[in-house]
Amino acid sequence: MKTNPKNIFSNPYFQSAFVGALVTLLVFFVWDAPIKKYEIEIEPFDHKASHPVHWFAGDFNGDGSTEKIRCHNGVDSKSLDVVHYDANGNITEHYHFPKSEWRYQLNPATFDIDCDGTLELLFFTVRNDSIFFNACNLVSFEIIIDHHYFHSFEQKQKQYAHNSEFCAFGDTDGNGTSELFFTFDAGFGLYPRGLFKMEFPSLKITASDTEYMNLSFGQFKDFNKDGVPEIIAQSYAPSNATEYDHFTDTMSYLALFRYDLQFLFSPIPNPHRFSSVQAISSPKHDSIFYALFFSRSVSKIPFQLMVFNTKGKIVNQRSWSNITSPETMYPSLKHVNGTPRLFIKGIGDFALTPDLKGLPDYLDKGTSNSGIPPLLYDFNKDGWDEWFLWNRKDEISIYNEKNDELLTFESPLPRNSSIHIYPVLNHYRLVNHLIDTGYGYFLLSYKKNPYYFTLYLIYALTFATSSLLIFFLLYFQRKRIEERLNTEKQLAELQFNAVKNQLNPHFLFNALNSVAYMINEGKKQQAYDFLSINSRMIQRVMRDSKEVKRPLTDEIQFTKDYLSIQQHRFKDRFCNEFEIDPQVDLRLEVPKMCIHTYVENAIKHGFRNTKSGGLLKVYITPLVNGISVSISDNGMGRKAASEFKDFSGNGINIMNEFYRLFEKYHGYKIYFHISDLKESTGTKVELRVQIDRKV
Repeated sequence: MKTNPKNIFSNPYFQSAFVGALVTLLVFFVWDAPIKKYEIEIEPFDHKASHPVHWFAGDFNGDGSTEKIRCHNGVDSKSLDVVHYDANGNITEHYHFPKSEWRYQLNPATFDIDCDGTLELLFFTVRNDSIFFNACNLVSFEIIIDHHYFHSFEQKQKQYAHNSEFCAFGDTDGNGTSELFFTFDAGFGLYPRGLFKMEFPSLKITASDTEYMNLSFGQFKDFNKDGVPEIIAQSYAPSNATEYDHFTDTMSYLALFRYDLQFLFSPIPNPHRFSSVQAISSPKHDSIFYALFFSRSVSKIPFQLMVFNTKGKIVNQRSWSNITSPETMYPSLKHVNGTPRLFIKGIGDFALTPDLKGLPDYLDKGTSNSGIPPLLYDFNKDGWDEWFLWNRKDEISIYNEKNDELLTFESPLPRNSSIHIYPVLNHYRLVNHLIDTGYGYFLLSYKKNPYYFTLYLIYALTFATSSLLIFFLLYFQRKRIEERLNTEKQLAELQFNAVKNQLNPHFLFNALNSVAYMINEGKKQQAYDFLSINSRMIQRVMRDSKEVKRPLTDEIQFTKDYLSIQQHRFKDRFCNEFEIDPQVDLRLEVPKMCIHTYVENAIKHGFRNTKSGGLLKVYITPLVNGISVSISDNGMGRKAASEFKDFSGNGINIMNEFYRLFEKYHGYKIYFHISDLKESTGTKVELRVQIDRKV
């Protein structure tokens, strides 16, 4: 047996479940539930430093548990101290490197440069004008490279603004030789500065020809698919430059390098002071990359985003000008889970495509923290990086893009220039994460919330509650509809009674006799007109038999037709005055027969014994959202009419019941009053019909 889909959709159980499901989905997508899938815990903190410190964490000895390394300046010293902590937090080694000076900006790093399976700590130190490269094994704590000469400073100064960053290590080009890539910047337009490559074990150094650039390492990208990657660099004009200090490095550049550190194409300058150039590859397109030119100065075009090919030619570009306070916007390019994105502080972040569509036309900075470039780290080890965001109020947020979930907490520590995150293991099991802020570290746990399942219970209760509520609403609505249908049936019966009164045989018999008489007297035109009016009345009665209201103009016409018929029948017995105020809205819907019934009663009962001189007056005037109707006659009055046997008052009673039901279900207010005129001769009916706007 085939099931009719219409029957399924009209089933109240199905309707309730369907609406319940919609409500549950709405709650799911709109409600910011306080119960998150993941939760954050910060262990009690006691690792704050009074001066800048570098922390490293890792399983250096291979026992499955994480140890920690602290690098800092010794007490009243400019040399490097390296302290090793075991998995229980106990100090096992404390190495002091006294032969040269070290500063926090000479960032150390850990790589296995001798490929023996254990990590080494790499760092630069300075003695007088000389710069040295050093390496310390993190298991034996032996110095395996001790003061290997790297370079000399171009000029001797009391305070060097130098910094370094180790970037990558390995046999990246597949030639059998491992290379260490790093940047070094002597500062203030001095040499050495640029991108460098050190080969192992020979320690041979290759330098980029960029002494006029302030560079940082960006990423490897094999543009031509030959197995040897190219290098995308970032460039910054130093923030210490002013209108009065003109250094050679007051401009930034778009610079890409081959693996041998030769330019892939001639550097493209960003000629504005206080500028930067950032570039990232397009993961889905090997022949292009994105470049962001930004200037914090009064440049006419402080912000340009361009698509370049590997020959340094512009493929596409967007620019923004007339930006208020561009120096506070901090734009940045980042790869986020395989998608290149543009971040603009206070505005937002945007996925990049080669056509540069989907970017805003205007950069109107807001007050929110949106658009802050995140540090990317896979906290839950699901292969999808979370966003680690740190604003200037020391608030930290972790955004799970996969679950669209944001967790925010207050940092227990201030931050220095950069943040580093390390996993912490206990017998090969991930227990938490070490967050190095530059002024110490804290331990953070990011794990699944054990109470998250209660959210599903809430959704189930939402579904059940909304479904039951809708079911009961439908039940009572259906019951109300049934009551309304019964009322409509009563109204229809009342109307049917009114129709029967209008079309009773006596009325039709008299009308037909009048027509026959006129034809017999040779008054064919009058007979035709009379018959046309009768026909129109009967047609209107039959057409509107199922309606309980009609436009006022139809009610007036019906009543006038009835008066015409009665005046044909009774000749000079009565005349009528029918006046309608011009302000009356003839389109107003009124209860059917509300005027005709009282006109009929006046003629049938009021003028029963009247031979001549009868006068019937009908006045219609406007009300707010309605009309007022006055119907009066100078007939015998109600008292005299009641003495006749055929006076029952049923028509009036039917209309009273009709008005009661009409008010209830159609939102009208109806006032009806009937009174006798002077000396009990004549009757006056007052009727007010108004739409009730409250209903």
